[in-house]
Amino acid sequence: MLKQIIKILVIGAGNIGSRHLQGLMNISHRAFIEVVEPSEENRKIARERAITSRKSENKVEITFHKSINEIQIQEAHLAIIATNSDVRPLIIMELIKRVKLKYLILEKVVFQSDELFTQLSAELKSYGIKTWVNCPRRLYWFYQGVKNIVADDEIIKMRVSGGNWGLGCNAVHFIDLFAFLTSDNNIKVEYSSLDKKLIESKRKGFLEFTGSIGYSSA
Repeated sequence: MLKQIIKILVIGAGNIGSRHLQGLMNISHRAFIEVVEPSEENRKIARERAITSRKSENKVEITFHKSINEIQIQEAHLAIIATNSDVRPLIIMELIKRVKLKYLILEKVVFQSDELFTQLSAELKSYGIKTWVNCPRRLYWFYQGVKNIVADDEIIKMRVSGGNWGLGCNAVHFIDLFAFLTSDNNIKVEYSSLDKKLIESKRKGFLEFTGSIGYSSA
């Protein structure tokens, strides 16, 4: 039985971050969670969601902060960063200099340029922090079942269509799923037919695009 207290940080407790916090309420071991969220309204919603998801036998202690400077722990087993991508690089650098991390989970879109992705990847590697992007579809039992019945040399054709769901942001999930089903991370763009007009994202200050994109494995 694990006796050590699991220490977790959740940076950003908006809609997605508060859902992460809800999921953490299923931890069966003793855990100490520190949540950083500058918005008072978001902190209130996150706290309510955590309370309603909490099990009676749950031994999780949660504290809320307005900024990273208020974090109490010096080491954490896991940090989940669910902020907007434009401020994420600065938050990561501030966090890893303040807290020793073992594992890190980032929301997508991870960063806003290839250069930042390369730079921050190298920085995290230098600190020895194992990092994942939250693309969970490859963990769903249904898709794992599909992969088990598909031969390694079988040609896979996959089509995803929909509306009003954010192609720029959410296409990442399906590209990752395609890479999982084909066992090939070398995915390349076959064609791009994007609409010229950009649309406002549900996240203030960000833009989304519509249209279609085609990918293939090597």
